[in-house]
Parts: sequence; C-alpha cells; structure tokens
Amino acid sequence: MVKGDLAGKLVIGGSLSAPDVDGTLSLNDAGTEVISLGSYYTVKKGDFDISKDNIDVKAVFVDSKQRIANLTGNITHNYFSNIGFNLNFSAKSFTFLDPKQKNLPFYGKLNAELDADITAFGVNKPKSSPYLPQTIARTLPLKLLPTVLFLMNLTSFL
Repeated sequence: MVKGDLAGKLVIGGSLSAPDVDGTLSLNDAGTEVISLGSYYTVKKGDFDISKDNIDVKAVFVDSKQRIANLTGNITHNYFSNIGFNLNFSAKSFTFLDPKQKNLPFYGKLNAELDADITAFGVNKPKSSPYLPQTIARTLPLKLLPTVLFLMNLTSFL
C-alpha cells in the first residue's frame, strides 16, 4: 500500500520512444512498506525537478521511529534509459531493516548512521527497472546494500 500526496506540473512532449518531460513533482507524507527490507518509510517532503535529461532530488525520509534521513542529488537519463545516479543519502540514526514478516531471508534490526554517496552511470537493462550491475554489487560494502536496494525501489516508483 502506498499513501500520501503527489502534486506538481509536468509538460510532456516528444514521442513514446523519446519523451521530453519537464516540470516539478512534490511528495508530501507519502509512505510505503519496502517489503524486501521489511520496513515502512515515509517521504515527509520530496521535491523532484524534472527536465529533459535530469531529475533533481531533495527528499526527507522518516522511519517508523520518526528519525530523519535526507536524499539529495540528481538522477540523469537519456529519455529514461542509461540512468545515472549522483545522490547522497545521509542519516544520523535511521532504521534500514526491521522485518515483521517471518518469510524474509534475514532477521533482526539494522539502525545505522550513514553518509553515503551513490554514484552509478549508464545503468540500463531493456524491459526492466533500474538494476545494479554485478560488478558494482560485488564491490559495494555490505552496509550500503540496504540503502542501494531502497533507492532502486524508490527510482522504480518514480
């Protein structure tokens, strides 16, 4: 289930294969459970400035304990292909994992302080949402993996 408010103005032109999108979107008190992490997150305030090849991101997340994390930066794209990330995710203390379900491949809570730069360019796979190439996934420190998976889930929502 997803809840919250989405407002903004988008001007969409171009073609289906090369859409030209320009405008702004704002999320307010938007929340969802990220099932793969077993946690519920709220975007208290999220601003997205969208242009032909760029999405500027400024978002404030709140976990189930009302602790805050910030996501800032931009997502580049070439007509929503060859997606690139230049993002920073920071939190003083934030709940990344808190599974309530018994059928997940992990258990326990993960609360952490994090200041992570997430940078990847040319991430693209036909007929799918953004993915993490195996070469990047193998070199990621384990402590960053929940954040990257969460952000990938977020970008597929956008």
